[in-house]
Amino acid sequence: MNRFVLSGMLAIGWLCSTTGVANAAPGLRVIADQEGDFALIGNTFGQDCRKSVPSPLMGTVGSCGTNGDALLDSAPDALWRADSPEPGLAEASWEITSDQARTSAMLALPDGASVTHALLYWGAQIRTGADTTATLDREGGFHEELTALDSWEVTINLGKPDEAHVYQSVADVTALVKEHGAGAYRVGGVDILDIRDLDDTRTFAGWWMVVLYERPSMPRRNLAVFDGLERVSRTHNQTLSLEGLTTPEGGLEAKLGIVGYEGDDNIGGDRLYVNPASASPDPREALGDALSPSDNFFNGTRSWLGEPVSVEGDLPQLSGGPQSMPGMDLDVIDISSKVRSGDTAIRVLATADEIDGDAELYFIGGLVTSIAPGPGGYFSGSGMFGPCATSPGTGRGWGGWLAGIALAGLTTLRRTGRRR
Repeated sequence: MNRFVLSGMLAIGWLCSTTGVANAAPGLRVIADQEGDFALIGNTFGQDCRKSVPSPLMGTVGSCGTNGDALLDSAPDALWRADSPEPGLAEASWEITSDQARTSAMLALPDGASVTHALLYWGAQIRTGADTTATLDREGGFHEELTALDSWEVTINLGKPDEAHVYQSVADVTALVKEHGAGAYRVGGVDILDIRDLDDTRTFAGWWMVVLYERPSMPRRNLAVFDGLERVSRTHNQTLSLEGLTTPEGGLEAKLGIVGYEGDDNIGGDRLYVNPASASPDPREALGDALSPSDNFFNGTRSWLGEPVSVEGDLPQLSGGPQSMPGMDLDVIDISSKVRSGDTAIRVLATADEIDGDAELYFIGGLVTSIAPGPGGYFSGSGMFGPCATSPGTGRGWGGWLAGIALAGLTTLRRTGRRR
């Protein structure tokens, strides 16, 4: 089990800078204790051209290629270009190359909210390595070239004919989002495997951004972002322990945002558990809601507490339902019943099964926790703080210490556990 052990004095928040590693379980990137919440946005770069895939609400799908087998697999067949052929439109086509691909998503914030942290992630299948640069811009507005703080790469079937490489990178865009606020954010310039006429169900390409914001009069919440890239398959079930959190006394309300890559609606058997009763829990314990079933959680949805998320201004604008976001899942689910008062850690178990000869494979790219007092609940003490868990260094070991001066005193960290 991967563990992230935190200790330290109380403080307001912390943003980590870490070193990348291949196949890293999500580690703590940022944690904050503030009145407010988080926003989770993003989009796919690819369109799956199967007839069963919901049509975009905004965006035109053109030619998808000529390879019949490729058109039948559960993976993107064509790439999107936002604000094309003119601003406010989007088109997907076999003719669009990876260097032309770009998509956008709208960020909405409550009135009076102030951004405290913003992190941008991009990921895809690639020939080898990880792309550590991307562009972030707004049509008719700003344009920024980004360099990643961290990146992670996972190799599948190393040394075999079907060897494949996937990656995820992250950049700190707090200053940009503070400056430009709510509105459209467009991402491009991302290295993506040439998917044209490619028959490979493991293909994906997309991006996401998490924004932590502060707004007076909103409930006080403990907000934390964990990132990395971890493969989950029948032979690679993963257990994560998100440690260093503080939960309210009495009643509580808790949400979990989770970002997955390469989930397939037509292949079930993928389950997600929070604080399961055992290492091999009853499948009935698995998380699920109306859009993300407990036995097929990663199914190409974008949802918030069981409701589909479809935002006018996203390019392309997708329905948020199953299969609508090819190669990606951006879901926020209620975990209040899974977390107990006084807990200092959340254990997450991700599993996959083989069903009727089809083996599910997916990747976890990020988790966001949001914990607030519920009816009768309250936070004891003057604050909460967990300093940042470092990603493993270039030596590929799990060790690492981080010490920093926080607002309320000296904070230290230790991280234990081994990568499997």
